[in-house]
Formats: sequence, C-alpha cells, structure tokens
Amino acid sequence: MFEFHFRKSLTKLPVALAVLGFAVLPLLAGTDGPITESCDATAGADDGSPQGGSTVVSAKPSPTAGFVNDALAPDPVSDESRWFHLTLATIGTRMRYSESSNKAAHGIYQQHKEEFAGYFKFDEEGKYTIHAVVSSGYYFTRSYAETGAGQPWYQERGANLFLRELYFQAQPVHGVELQYGSLPILRGAVSENISYDEDGYIDGERLNIRRPHDLYFDDISVTYAYIGDYELPNMFRRLDRFRQSNYHQFLVAKKLSSRLSMSVDLTHHGWSETVRAGAIVDTHESKIFDSLRLGVYDRYSNEDGQGVEATAQKHFGRRLTLMGGWVSVDVRSTDLVTPYDLLSQRKSSMTLGYAPGGSLNADRFARGHSPYLNATYKINSFLSFNVFAKNDVDPDPHYTVKNAKVVLAGFDCDLRPILRPLGIR
Repeated sequence: MFEFHFRKSLTKLPVALAVLGFAVLPLLAGTDGPITESCDATAGADDGSPQGGSTVVSAKPSPTAGFVNDALAPDPVSDESRWFHLTLATIGTRMRYSESSNKAAHGIYQQHKEEFAGYFKFDEEGKYTIHAVVSSGYYFTRSYAETGAGQPWYQERGANLFLRELYFQAQPVHGVELQYGSLPILRGAVSENISYDEDGYIDGERLNIRRPHDLYFDDISVTYAYIGDYELPNMFRRLDRFRQSNYHQFLVAKKLSSRLSMSVDLTHHGWSETVRAGAIVDTHESKIFDSLRLGVYDRYSNEDGQGVEATAQKHFGRRLTLMGGWVSVDVRSTDLVTPYDLLSQRKSSMTLGYAPGGSLNADRFARGHSPYLNATYKINSFLSFNVFAKNDVDPDPHYTVKNAKVVLAGFDCDLRPILRPLGIR
C-alpha cells in the first residue's frame, strides 16, 4: 500500500534549498539580464521534446535547446499551421565507446537515432491538443539504437520507430492545464543527469497550474502515473498500466529574477521518496561562463542516497558551444521498485523490471562520480557535430557500472528547416 513519508521527506527540503541558496545567491549581485536559455547539460544526447507552456518546468530539450525549453508547447510562431505543428524532427548517428568500471566489458559501435514530435490542435487557440513523440530506441533510457556496425553492446539493432508518448492536453481555464495519456517526465530545473532520462515515459494524468499572480509559483504540477515497462517504448503495449499507479510527483517552480530560476519536486517511486532541487543561473556578464546549472537530490528509501550536478556552459561565437561539469549519482540509485512492482512485470520482460544498465537517469552517466565535457559545433542551420566524454573517478569496487567511461562523437540533423519550404511546419 502506498505510504507517503511526507514528514521525513520535508526535512530534506531545507537541506536542498540551503545548498542551492549558498551556491547561487553570490551570483545574483549586479544588473539584471535575461535568463540565457541556451544551456543544456545534455546537448547532443538522446534528444526529444517536452510538454506544456512553462518557463521552468521542462521534460526533454530539443537538440539546440537550453536549460529551459518548451518544444511541445503551442508555439506562437507566425507560420504555424492551424491544425498541426511539428516541434521536433531529428535524425542522427554517432560512434559510442563504453567501458565498465571493472574493465571487464567494453565496446565501440555505431548508433542511429530518429525522433519526431508535434501536436494537433482541435481549436485555433490551441487550448485542446493531442501531443505525440515517435522515436527509435528499444528502452526507457535510449532513443539511439545500434546499426550493427562495431562490437555489439545492448543488442538493440534495427530501425524500428515507437510511439513513446501520446497524450491529450486541455486548458479549460486560463492557467490550468490537464494532461492524460503516455506523458513525458517533468524535471524542472534539474537535468536528466540526476533525474529520469529524457527518453523516459510514464502513463497516467497530470495537473499543471500556472497562475503566479494568485499562487506565487510560476508552475505547480501534480502527477499520478505508472512508471515501468522499461523495454516497451511502444505506448500501445502499455495501455493496461493506466489502471496502476506507482509514481507520484509534486513539483513547484519559480523564476525568482531575470537571472535565476529554481524548482523543487518531491517524487514517490516504488518504495523510494526523493527530493530534488535545481537552479539555472544566467552568468553571461561574468565573461567566464554564459550560464550555470546546479542540482541536488536526496532519496529516502531502504537505500538512502544523495547526488549532485554542476554544469557550466560557454558560447564561442554562434557556432561552438562548450559545456562541462560534474555529476555525482549514488551507486545505489538503481530502480528501487517494490516486490509488487517486480511481480507485476510482464513475463516477456528482458530486464526483470529493472532499468537497462541499472539506473533510470541519463544513460551516459548512470551511477558514479563523473567529470565530463561536451562540445557542439553548429555546421549550418540544420546540421551539428557533437562530442562528449566522461570518465568516472574513484569507482566503488563493490558495484560494477557498465558505462564508467564513455566517449561519443556524431552528427545531428534537424529536419525542420528542410521541411518548412515543403509546407510542413
């Protein structure tokens, strides 16, 4: 039975907020400037699309998006179609090298990715819409699949496309939004590195309230859903999960100034409860970094754990973007499910109810202490080249991490500039 340890979880909120407060408040001195929406600690990663019209609450950044992103929100562009709007159309390929922490397993192989997202509008104002995300990839944590070239790693060969997300969204009154279906996961100002992978999905319902003049917060979100079936990205094979619920999230977000946006969420998953807090800071006037992202989490369960992320981004002209930082995820941050969840898994499950690789956060990080560097070079309006590298330090000898060392290099192509002249917008 669902037992929410609300009082114990609340004791973690001051800790998370204090850490973030002491970290970001010294950065707030000086003149105001616009929040730079160009920082993404996962640029060039498995990209996709978020929902909603929030300034902070986001689910999944697009290939060229920033820390704050609304790719699936009704986009007020002048050339948007009356009925349909394509928010994401990306194809890509990359070389991936992975090595486990015990050096026993390694592989170098070529991967491919195809990903599309958009929404259909029932009315001209876009108050009632249907959103969809279609992508390659065979698991919860990946939209990339193997081409067959190189050493096999996860045996994900093939070019299948899956309907990962499909949900109805309604805005019956101003500032109130209802969603039902296969939904994206909200992270607020925290990235997938210490939360859930951007390719993840949940099945259920969500209430978003965006009335800051009445309720102070820019975003208040309540989600009740089922999370699982990590090897079934096809939402039509998960329809029976709408009758179950093992994931509950309560999230608030606030843009405190033109420089600072923050969010805090309390998430119940299985038998674990986790508090996450994140902040995005515009630091472009420092001339050192354009923006910073800071995030922490504290988990209460049978396996307590904490983690942190810190990412800095710098633009060099209009083409080159460098990002680097530190991500620390506790080694016990596996899929902490209950015995009931394990028993309810399908007999065909190849992962026995657990996430591939043992963790549900960004698959390039998973667990451990990881310094990393990411470089993105924009070749033209639709083609970019990405390089990513990370190497875990001080690995725990009692736990084996399959991707302790990761090197990625590849190209992403945004098809939207190519499709617009054909009338597809």
